[in-house]
Amino acid sequence: MTNIKQAYTPSKIVESGLFFSIPLYQRLFEWGEEQIIQLLDDLYSSYKRDKESAYYIGMLTVKRTERSIELVDGQQRFTAMILLGIYFKWNNFLYVSTNPNILRLQFTAREEDKEYLAARIEGEECAFINEKMENGLNYISKHLKKILPNESDEDFKKYIFEKLTFFLSELPGNYSPMELN
Repeated sequence: MTNIKQAYTPSKIVESGLFFSIPLYQRLFEWGEEQIIQLLDDLYSSYKRDKESAYYIGMLTVKRTERSIELVDGQQRFTAMILLGIYFKWNNFLYVSTNPNILRLQFTAREEDKEYLAARIEGEECAFINEKMENGLNYISKHLKKILPNESDEDFKKYIFEKLTFFLSELPGNYSPMELN
């Protein structure tokens, strides 16, 4: 597996082929309108100030497993990135593989959330709706239309894909789920 002790962007995740999961002990996605708008406003301010500089979203704490990289801390921010990927149609970021379709973000024991994300990516209906993620997508859409009223979103979309930067801090492999929680 790739060395994860470096800075990452959505673009770098694609290049590195990293695969993430949210373990069962993690809470559900909880970001609301305030957090989504704050992230978008911060990104947009950074973009307007200097399109070449990175925007740092912080540190994600992870634990490597045989199958994936578990998000121990930072899943709210990472899920927000996934929602941005859905909005911008970054299928290469959303999927590790498209044959078969393997989502880059998996949920341990939350099959409905996985099915919901897959349906949203494909623009299909889903019997289960994750209300918080659905609201997050709506906040993203509404706010980007507000802050980008007369501009193409292509440059801003590219900025986020290449400059939304975070670091991964890897925990030792011998931590138990209780210690991680």
